[in-house]
Parts: sequence; C-alpha cells; structure tokens
Amino acid sequence: MRKLFWFQVMAGLALLILTTGLTVADTKNATVFKTPDLLGKEVKNKAGEHIGYLEDLVVNLRDGRVAYAVLTYRDSVGFGGKMFALPLSAFTMADNLRSLAVDINKNDLESAPGFDANKWPQRVDERWTKLGKRETAGNKDIDRRDQKDQGADNKDQELRRLTSVNGLTVKNEKGQDLGKIAGFAIDMTHDRIVYAALSYGGVAGVGAKSFAIPWKALQLKSLNLRVQDNYFVLNANKEDFENSPGFDRNNWPIKGDQRFGSAKKTTSADRK
Repeated sequence: MRKLFWFQVMAGLALLILTTGLTVADTKNATVFKTPDLLGKEVKNKAGEHIGYLEDLVVNLRDGRVAYAVLTYRDSVGFGGKMFALPLSAFTMADNLRSLAVDINKNDLESAPGFDANKWPQRVDERWTKLGKRETAGNKDIDRRDQKDQGADNKDQELRRLTSVNGLTVKNEKGQDLGKIAGFAIDMTHDRIVYAALSYGGVAGVGAKSFAIPWKALQLKSLNLRVQDNYFVLNANKEDFENSPGFDRNNWPIKGDQRFGSAKKTTSADRK
C-alpha cells in the first residue's frame, strides 16, 4: 500500500508539472516555461509586494537569446507607471505558479527613470545587470548568462519584441502555409528560446496539431517594412506534420523536435 501511495503522489506531481507548463530541461538547473504562462504574469518582490507585470521579452532573432525582460511597474505606463529592462534570469516562478518574483526594492523602482515606451533599449539597464541569478563554483561567482550576450551593442543583434513575432505565419521554402506560431518555450535560467510552438491544420484552431520547432530552424522574412507582413520560413513539408501527432497542448515538451534542422544563415538584408 505504501508503494502504491508514493506512486500516486509522484504521478500527481508529474501531472501538475506538465499541465502548468513547468518543466525542467536536460541542461542542469534550466527551467523552461511556455509564454502563455509568463507574459502578463504578476510580478512581486521578495517581500511579497506587488510591483507590476511581465510585459514582454525582447529577443535576438539571430540566436534566440532573450536580451531582456520588460517589467511594467505599477501596472500601466503613464499614471505613475514605468517600464524597466531586467535580465530574464532575475525572475523566478512562485511555488504556486501564480506570480513571478524578482529581488528588487520598490524604492529603487520608484527612484529609477525606467525607459521610454516609444524607444525600447538594446540591452538590460546597467542598474539591474547584477540581478541575473548566479551560482558559485569553488570561490568564484559565475554568471549563468553568457558574457557576450549580456546586452552588448553589436552587429550580431537583431532585436524584436517576442509578442511581435507570436502569431506569425510559418511557410516552407515553396511558399506553402504550414501554420502559425502559437507561443514559445523559454529557458528562464539561460535566457533563451528553446522552441516555437507551431499550430498546424484544423479550422479556427479546432483540431490543430502542435509541433515544437527549434528556434534555429526558423528564419524570419519580411515582404516589406510592415511587421504584420513578416513570416517565418521552415525547411519542412506538409507531410512532416500530416503523418505525426504533434504534442499535447496541455503537456509542452522540454525540447524542440529534432527532425527539423537549422535554417540557412542570412543577413539583415535577406530578411527585408
């Protein structure tokens, strides 16, 4: 009976983890969440005080790194509200999965200017760079985020708000419509996109299948300068999706589907 009891307990925990979208990736200590469980989430400080919401993530299209997370302080911009560019790895999910926590003082947010809502920055604000979680190896502190990706202004960055690419159409190289992006799996510990969730088939979303497409397999294209005319290109055929069940939308996987390889290398000019 005891064995049965513990089996039921562990099965229940596994079900809770899967249905909430919280998973632990194969990389040590990497915690992966789906964007529907992150964006818009309430943010509290370590004292449990409400300080705002996670507004958006700004990503580097070239490598899928999250340049920074946007905290909207006091709920809305204007009327005393401000936006701040913080390291994504500074945030942790609360045990009850209902909010995010960040180790920041309310007074510091009150006195800091935030950034202009009409001019988003290229990197994390220097005030908050030390908020990224750290681990100790021997007597040395090691930043978990790659040093070269801590917001350097360089040519290898092509930044975009994650909400601006969610919902975009995905086509293959023949121009066939393969579906739409229906969210992303984000590794909060290492500040990166693990994969994009592709919604394929169905009618108005009913009966559609979901596939985990590794970020490196997607290439963003644009017909013109209008954001709404952007789309992703994936080296795949409709048969790749027709003959596969995809994944359960209530149980997002921890890895991308390795059947899909890397996209061809392109420059910014190729995307325009």
